[in-house]
Parts: sequence; structure tokens; C-alpha cells
Amino acid sequence: MNLNRSNIVCHLGAAARKIRQELTTILKGKLLCLKIDYATRLGRHILGINIQYYCELQKDVVIYTIGMVELNNRHTGKFLKTKILEILSQYEILLQQIFTVTCDNGANMIAVVKNLQSDAQVMFNPLEDEENCSLPKHYLDLTEAIEKEFHQYITLVRCAVHTMQLSVVDVVKTFDGEIRKCTAVSNNCRKIMYKTEDFFNELGQQHSELDLTEQWDFIKEYVAAFEPVYISTKAMQAKHTSLNDFYLSWMKTILKSFIISTSEHIHLCKAKVQPSSSSLPSNAPNGTLNSSSDFDLYFTELYGGSLPEQNAEEIQTSANKILRQLISLDAEAHQNSHFDVWNFWLMRKSTHPELYEVATLLLSVPSNQVSVERAFSALGLVLSDKRTRMNDDTLENILLIKLNQPLLEKILPDLYEWNKEDI
Repeated sequence: MNLNRSNIVCHLGAAARKIRQELTTILKGKLLCLKIDYATRLGRHILGINIQYYCELQKDVVIYTIGMVELNNRHTGKFLKTKILEILSQYEILLQQIFTVTCDNGANMIAVVKNLQSDAQVMFNPLEDEENCSLPKHYLDLTEAIEKEFHQYITLVRCAVHTMQLSVVDVVKTFDGEIRKCTAVSNNCRKIMYKTEDFFNELGQQHSELDLTEQWDFIKEYVAAFEPVYISTKAMQAKHTSLNDFYLSWMKTILKSFIISTSEHIHLCKAKVQPSSSSLPSNAPNGTLNSSSDFDLYFTELYGGSLPEQNAEEIQTSANKILRQLISLDAEAHQNSHFDVWNFWLMRKSTHPELYEVATLLLSVPSNQVSVERAFSALGLVLSDKRTRMNDDTLENILLIKLNQPLLEKILPDLYEWNKEDI
């Protein structure tokens, strides 16, 4: 095989096409979660799109990159929607297959999802015979409550990590002057390891511009106030963080903030993140939770309510199998916050098949689009200052191959008719 610039581009195109064909087969007929974001690198704007869903075969959430496309027009919601639909069409993905779209809080990104929702809503035919429905009213109320969260068309999920970052930014503005001073000193000493308070005190005596004597109380209070948020943000970097995992992490962050000793700075920080007094645990002394059991008890009280009481005969004769299963599950003991929900539903696959499908779908919904951010890290490696003239198609093909490495290993043996002497 001859390797030159032209041949390499051809081989990249062949591999990328094969990966697209493989993904088309894999994703056919599945309900999917979309994650979208865009980034700028060396003056070039790239739209990244990930697909996520629960794989029965792997018994895990899988993530694929289906697009890393250069944007050459203004990033309006209408234009981005068109590009997304073009990418989906390459994989024969119907709009009806998209369950949720996770994006950041940018106005144009929100507009994209709303445009997709409008297109999807036109395609759906809502049920028109609700008046003739035989289900009890309280069951219909339950269904309506669920539909408020998950519509009949695409549901928007705002990135939890981005939302947390915006919350932090809202707080730190109050202390801008202090933070600028600390940041400037930190940047000047970036390459110095083992930076301690004693080190900076000694350094400040020699160089007045590096003196942080007046800032140490603020630094300690700042670190104490934001450490719970930092821990929660780090937890978001996992391969997949479901909506319930994020909410659990966020509530722990909020509750930890009540244990921090009060000060002027921390009080302002807590005011930004603490829930209203009505949602505080009534069972926790002085509004704090000091143990895991207290935390679990709080969540059981908050979300552990039962479905409307029904007599045994009505449960058995109910036409809705899913509602019968829900009622039977509600009679079981509530589990603690460390309970493995995934394993629970895997064990119930044969006994509760319908609820299993719903549960795995909802648990697969991503609370953030961190995987797209990781894809942009790969973009930084590929699109360097020495490769700025790389054309759009070649850049997309390289990234598609690099970001779907398991698929490359799968399609490579059949990519060409290999001979042993060629390998």
C-alpha cells in the first residue's frame, strides 16, 4: 500500500464512511439522547454532537460521536438546527427517535432545541380519545404530571455543569477585587510546587506585589464555601451522570453548605445555593444533616410518598399493567441514597419488562454534555497551529475516527481485502 498525502485522505474517508454505516445500523430504531455544543479553535467554529443510549448487549450507557462539523455561518438557532438535522439524516436517524437534547444555557443553543421541538411536535399525533379513557382520575393526574417533565416531543435538558458554573460566577462577582488579587499572585507562581501559606508569607516579605497577608482569611473562607461545589463538579466528569445522580449530588452540596461555619462571605455563598426554608428537612436539627441515615430519611420524606391507595381488587383488575407494577413496587421498602438503581432494574427485567424499558431510558438521560467537551480536547490535538489549512471534510473524518475508536477496531478488518503480505 502506497502512503502519500492523497492516499491518506482517501483512507480516512473510507474509514469514516464505514464508521457511519456501522453507526447507522447500531442506532436504527432506538430512542436516543442527543448532546450538543460548539467550540472555537484557531478561528474555526466546530459543532460537536454526541449520541447516548442504554445498550442491552453491554448493559451500560454507550456514547458515540456522530458529528464534529465546521460552522461557516452565524450560529443562529435556525442554522444550527439545520446542521443537526443534516447530521442526523446521514445516520438515518428520525426526529421521532430523539428523546432529549442536552446543551448549555446559551440563547442560541436553547433556540436550537425549541426549533427541534417545534418540528417534532408537528410529526406527533397526540391521543384524542382521553374522554373515553377508562383509567381512574388520579392515574390520569399522575400521567399528566409525568408529561409535564417529559413531553410527547423532544425534552430540553440544560447542562448541569454549566448551570453550576454560572451559579459560582454569580457569587464570585461579589468578591471580584479579592479574587483578582489572589489570581494574579497565583499566576505569577504557577510553576512553583508546594505553594503553602508560609511560602507566600515569606515571598510577600520580599516582594510586596505578592503579599497575601490581608487575603488569607478570605482565601480560607472561599475554599471552605466552594469545596462542596468543587466536589460535585468533579463528580460530573464521570462517563455518565444521570439526572437523578446529579440531583442527589447537588442536594448533598447544598446540605454540606449548612455545616460550614458562618461568615460574611460564606453567608452570601450559601444564600445563592440553599433551597427555600420550606424544602429543608424537618427531621434534621437546626436544618443540618449530620449522617448518611439522616440524609436518606430526608429524601424518603421528600420523595418517598405513596401512590393513591387502592383496594386489592382494583389493583388486580386495572387495565394498565405499568400502573399495577408501580403500585406493587411502591409497597416495597424505600432504599438508601447509595442504592444501585441500575442493578435493581436489571434484576427486574423479566418481572417488570415495561417498567424496565422506561427506567433504563430515563436513567440514560445525560445531565450534562461533558463528553462533547472531551471531544473538543481531541480537536485541540488534531487542529494545531501547524495544520490550520486542513479542509473541513478531512478534519471531520479524523475526529470521527479518533472519537469512535472501538468502532474503528471493529470495522478495520473488513475495511479492505487485506492480504497477509500487506499487513
